[in-house]
Amino acid sequence: MKKTFSDEDLIKNLSLYYLNRHLKKKPIEKYHRTIDESPLHDREKYRKKSEILLLNSFMHHFPEVKFENLTCESPDFIAKLNDKKIGIELTEVINHLEMKKSGKHFE
Repeated sequence: MKKTFSDEDLIKNLSLYYLNRHLKKKPIEKYHRTIDESPLHDREKYRKKSEILLLNSFMHHFPEVKFENLTCESPDFIAKLNDKKIGIELTEVINHLEMKKSGKHFE
């Protein structure tokens, strides 16, 4: 039987759970179930679940965000915030959080 995920992938994913003190477990479990029910390939499901974990910091700062589409490709996710639909690109969220952490701000 061919492995769908490498051991390294699973260890990285698990470490995200342990390292994140603000993990919002209930919504993430719900989002993971939604992804599991999608027609995506197993590898894509795993990637999307990992992306959701990475978005946890974003969800911590914006708890009112409700995800509407977890399985789209571009943008990575579609969410609703204050009755407006927004597209979320994971790389932009990560870049923004990294800039914020380093003290740099957008002009």
